[in-house]
Amino acid sequence: MEQVTQEQLYEWYDLGNRYGHYYHDLDSPLVPDEVYDELMQKIKKIEAEHPEWVRDDSPTKHVSGTASKNTLGKVPHPEQMQSLDDKFSFEEVEKWYNNYPLTNDADKISKKYDVEAKIDGLSVALEYVNGKFVQGSTRGDGWIGEDVTENLRRVKGIPMDLNQTELAKLAPLPLSHVLRVRAEVVMYNEDFERVNKEREENDEVLYANPRNAAAGTLRVLDPDLVEKRGLTGIAFSVLHAEGFGELADEIRPGRDQLTDLKFLEKLGFITVPHFACDNLEEIWEAIETIGAERVSYPYWTDGAVVKVNSIAEQNRIGVTTKFPRWGIAYKYKSEEKTTKVTQVIVQTGRTGVLTPKVEFEPVELGGSIVRYATLHNPGHMKALGGIAIGDEIDVSKAAEIIPQVLRVHIEKRRPEMQPFEITTCPSCGAKAVTIIKDEIEVAYCPNMNCPAQKNRYFQFVASRDVLDIMGMGPAVVNTFIQQGFLNELPDIYKLSQYRSQMIELPGLGEKAIDKLLAAIERCKEQPLHRVITSFGIQGCGNHVGKILENTYPDMEAITHATEEELIMLEGIGDITAKAIVEYFNKEENLKLLAELKNVGATMTSATYGREQKGGKLDGLSFVLTGTLTAMTRNDAKKLIEENGGTVLSAISKNTDYLVAGEKAGSKLTKAANLGVKVLTETEFHNMLGI
Repeated sequence: MEQVTQEQLYEWYDLGNRYGHYYHDLDSPLVPDEVYDELMQKIKKIEAEHPEWVRDDSPTKHVSGTASKNTLGKVPHPEQMQSLDDKFSFEEVEKWYNNYPLTNDADKISKKYDVEAKIDGLSVALEYVNGKFVQGSTRGDGWIGEDVTENLRRVKGIPMDLNQTELAKLAPLPLSHVLRVRAEVVMYNEDFERVNKEREENDEVLYANPRNAAAGTLRVLDPDLVEKRGLTGIAFSVLHAEGFGELADEIRPGRDQLTDLKFLEKLGFITVPHFACDNLEEIWEAIETIGAERVSYPYWTDGAVVKVNSIAEQNRIGVTTKFPRWGIAYKYKSEEKTTKVTQVIVQTGRTGVLTPKVEFEPVELGGSIVRYATLHNPGHMKALGGIAIGDEIDVSKAAEIIPQVLRVHIEKRRPEMQPFEITTCPSCGAKAVTIIKDEIEVAYCPNMNCPAQKNRYFQFVASRDVLDIMGMGPAVVNTFIQQGFLNELPDIYKLSQYRSQMIELPGLGEKAIDKLLAAIERCKEQPLHRVITSFGIQGCGNHVGKILENTYPDMEAITHATEEELIMLEGIGDITAKAIVEYFNKEENLKLLAELKNVGATMTSATYGREQKGGKLDGLSFVLTGTLTAMTRNDAKKLIEENGGTVLSAISKNTDYLVAGEKAGSKLTKAANLGVKVLTETEFHNMLGI
């Protein structure tokens, strides 16, 4: 490392604190984890060489993350929830091992060390009183977290009632007992890919990795969204146990880490993969085993955790203000390749967001050829030092899934190579506007008549989850916009007037046109919540649309709803409420509603007051899997919703029924494991009386 000055160190402080703020507080990292880790390693090295330079604002001196400024309540932790000190080599692991030799007391425990998979999610504390889940909170800054109790009730793997039957077989439980558990809330890789695909379709900023997706989901005021996205809780330690003293040593909590994991499994928790070890050789073997097996885990594992097994030894070894001395986190190095930038592409979304994407000379990563990586936003590009055509860059895969730019070799950039800037919209040529949204720099196209925005918007409107217009794909939408058939939302309902002109267009036959027009006619029967979704209001998808349809008798009533009223509705947060009110306060949008009414779009609720009427499936939740023979899955979804039920995309312990058609997949196994009742197609029909 080059000679580092005191001034340089303090510049790194600012950078490290900024990176930590974006990563932990905003759930929107400016740089990849590897870059953040490298910076922290450099800071630690210089601080070790020059302890007289260390300041209180060093990013190494405090736990990253603060309780956010949203409307989640604050929860003080009885004991500090610390993070682990990161290690990146065998030598560092060996040094830690030798620095903290164990006493003879450790021999009283069957194994001296516990090595666990390091699962990267959002750390939470779960509290149970007499076997009942009563509260859950995020780690926050270690001392104060956020109250996410209601969201955690929808997380798979977190039991609401502990399985005390198993414990009762071993010893009688007292009337009063308290348990605090530490767990990691994660998003499985398959759910992460599904969520990011949905966000891309909705023109929302993509999550950088599963960790930020899980954190961003859990910290919003929307339990239904938590369930829809399929978060999972994985327990890894007992924070406090009171009233379990009668249990035998082999299951009693508070004795050693491995026993605590066994205790948690008995209670019904999912626990981390782990290995029992006695010495450094076994520890390193376990680290290598987890490293080899982690690609088969369903969640993102970025390292291995090594802990002294005995709780008594942990207490003897102690903690620092930030880290426990009795445990470390070994971080695996991602596969990296160096390549060259060939171009930077800017994509225009349906709301005008301009997203940069870098194209580079193809490289093989993780068994596949990659040539593109998203740059997320202008702020992300700046954090990398800018991106210029011809730049040499290092790339890897975040969570072994998403291609990302790790670093730009600015020192190799020639003077004539200028960093790319988003100055105009690539579709319409309008001058780009840069704004700061939630502390993130975002570039927009301000032109409401931008062809790319219109194209993405009408694709969204025609999609299966909105107006469900079969035959109206990207190519057809693009053609109709070019021909002047589509300009505003009501134009979709009036496309039949262009039938004769459509037939003359290349690639569109008369039969296909008539099928499309029939689908458009059917879309006039779509329920109110889908019409609301078609407006494209921020945060107002089908879920919020259904809340509005259930709460208000018609569109007119919705337009008069106040922010205060909307926030009171379960499932609608303050940001979405504000966006809804702002949308209906605009004169041009009220004119659009009047035109929609004239062309036959649904303007009245079919479900207002439904709770009083009582639907056949009121309050029941369903997941559909496999191929149905008598109807499409979309038709089945509509039937369920019309009868008061809810259709979820992911199965959880809170799901009432799984409807299984032919060639049902892995959801059958999940249903069996979670105790969810499985219905055949015939049983489903009988339930509905059809």
